[in-house]
Amino acid sequence: MNISISGVISGAMPPISRTLNLSDIEQEVVVSSTVLSAFVTSLIGGSMNAKYGRKNTILVASFVFAIGAVVMGIAWNYHSLVLGRIIVGGGIGLASLTTPMYIAEVASPSMRGTLVTINGLLICFGQFSAGMIDGVLDEIDPDNGWRIMLGLAAVPSIIMFIGFQYMPESPRWLVMMGRNQEAKTVLMSIRESDREANEELDEIIQVCLLMGDASTNTSTIISEHDSYSSNNDMFDYNHDDRDGSSSSSNLSDSGGLQMNLVAHERLPEPSCREEDFNSSMGNKPSFIVNVKEMVSHPPTWRALKLGCGIMILQQLSGINTVMYYAASIYQMSGFDGESI
Repeated sequence: MNISISGVISGAMPPISRTLNLSDIEQEVVVSSTVLSAFVTSLIGGSMNAKYGRKNTILVASFVFAIGAVVMGIAWNYHSLVLGRIIVGGGIGLASLTTPMYIAEVASPSMRGTLVTINGLLICFGQFSAGMIDGVLDEIDPDNGWRIMLGLAAVPSIIMFIGFQYMPESPRWLVMMGRNQEAKTVLMSIRESDREANEELDEIIQVCLLMGDASTNTSTIISEHDSYSSNNDMFDYNHDDRDGSSSSSNLSDSGGLQMNLVAHERLPEPSCREEDFNSSMGNKPSFIVNVKEMVSHPPTWRALKLGCGIMILQQLSGINTVMYYAASIYQMSGFDGESI
């Protein structure tokens, strides 16, 4: 979806300007309206993710984006084009915030960094491909090729909407909602072994309790966790893992029994006691206090400086301007329409 901000609109602006006879200011509005819309919707995206889940937010983003792409494809004047760009920006804002989060929460720990990086890499590749397709379509149909350029953006969003119908919800969000059993089912379907799924569920529950993410479902999450931990205490050591090999064979060596006991031991009781958790939630620090603690924690502060520094460098380099107006810059440089 991010491709629509820069890759497609860059090559589409010259033919759009010719067809609709847009002024310089109107061209700027067409380009920037999507960015502004994406910014606004990204601000409310966090609340949507917390209340409705990552999967539902992505489905909404895909649907909104598809509607916006159709409106742009059939735009009959300047105002309808801007409307389509604003609608598309809404989908982009939600998807840009939610997709990396969903990938990080669903992917296995060993693959999270790789998959998030691949997501960013494919966005760049899509921007390049969109520019090439823009050139081909403008050559085939100089007057209406831009409609196909913008309208085709609905295709990947529709595919994404259909595909995500069959994707699981984020296990972390399910735990935040107190739906531990559903989270366990999801983890067992996407992890290599049941033991790995159980260990990750324990970790998610403990982190959510410590971070206060489950504040609206304190009783549910704790009672479900206690029940879940009790089941682990009664673990059958003849349990078969998903690969079909009996865990009893692991007990033949001296470390097998200890490994299984550690993997399924009950979490420390203090971290799961409802009275302690409610007490901590009642004294939950304010936003300002959280910020102060974040910047005073050296590892977090270093990560924050690195992430924000990269974003600042990206903006100061002017790369966004080049991506948004690449074709227009070529025209201003003296290249004719056929060369572009």
